[in-house]
Amino acid sequence: MLWNVIDPNEPGRVRGVALNLTPLDAPVAVALQAVIPEPDSVRRATQRQAATAADTSAPALVVIDSVGVRADTLRPLPLPVPERAESAWEAAYAALEPRGFRPSEWKVSYASPRGDYSIRVPPGQHRIAAFIDVSGDSVPGLYVRPDSTSLEWEPFWLGGILTVPPGEDVRARAIEIESP
Repeated sequence: MLWNVIDPNEPGRVRGVALNLTPLDAPVAVALQAVIPEPDSVRRATQRQAATAADTSAPALVVIDSVGVRADTLRPLPLPVPERAESAWEAAYAALEPRGFRPSEWKVSYASPRGDYSIRVPPGQHRIAAFIDVSGDSVPGLYVRPDSTSLEWEPFWLGGILTVPPGEDVRARAIEIESP
């Protein structure tokens, strides 16, 4: 009889190809963020707050959860988002709200010149994103256009949710970042 012992906390690996199809000469960064489900008490408080916000005649609702933390302080306010022209990736960037792209919460890896990347992450569900890192800061955002002083948004791509089993090798679909 053979035993296959699996460590439930063993990191898995996500790998794939991410291609820069834009005229920008900058590396492609691929990032994964662990998706942590909200506790039921926070989810219920958020739903109540949304329902109360819809009724403008009602006073603001502050719910205390089971551990005595004010539920309205558990979710940070949305980050300010500068005005930007509509584009194919604006919706993807907005999908990172209300928390925005917080570097400490994402594991970032740069793709090779061929576009190959590999990231080890703990098991669970992960949100995947990719962007052309024109500004060289490992986060998606603004950069100064080389032919002027105007600001432009780095081309950005946000995929869905990947499930990474313990110790598994997950091959993500190819990412093609195009000009907006």
